[in-house]
Amino acid sequence: MDYSWWMEQILLYKLMQSISVNRWISYVTVIVAAVVAFATIGQWLVNRSKLRLDLYDRRFEIYSKTLAFYQIVSWFNPLKSSDEDRTKYEVLQIDFIRSHRESQFLFSKKSGIYHLLNEFQKKANSIYQYRESRWERGTKDTKRENENEFESNKEWMGNFLPQLEKALKPYLKFQKIAGVW
Repeated sequence: MDYSWWMEQILLYKLMQSISVNRWISYVTVIVAAVVAFATIGQWLVNRSKLRLDLYDRRFEIYSKTLAFYQIVSWFNPLKSSDEDRTKYEVLQIDFIRSHRESQFLFSKKSGIYHLLNEFQKKANSIYQYRESRWERGTKDTKRENENEFESNKEWMGNFLPQLEKALKPYLKFQKIAGVW
């Protein structure tokens, strides 16, 4: 009996099994690589959306704190206010100043938001000082000059929010953030 033929058949069978196993291993490797690639792309898209949402939140927080300070500046009178009102004013002012300083890093220089907030801060301080010193002695001309400046600042404040909202609009479009794609 010739065993060599049988041995060749067994070796051929083992070789075919080995090739088949290697082929399946290569298929599984490609599938695993594709799954990892899709997971990586998905993670990148999620992280990009998270970054956009975080930026949106921080920018909107600047708007919220500015709006809160704007509202208190509109009615606050240091001569007639309680200690609680003064504390509230100071807290809102500190929050605004922090937001104002942060705005230079979150908005482009070209947007003019930092400059607008800077101007708002100056006008708010001027209004506060006018209300605080309104009853102090001074010449008629000085009082009239201060009153004119106060009225000018109040008029500027009336136009401030629409200007700020217009400047913030490109940065606070939620539609840009909402979708992953």
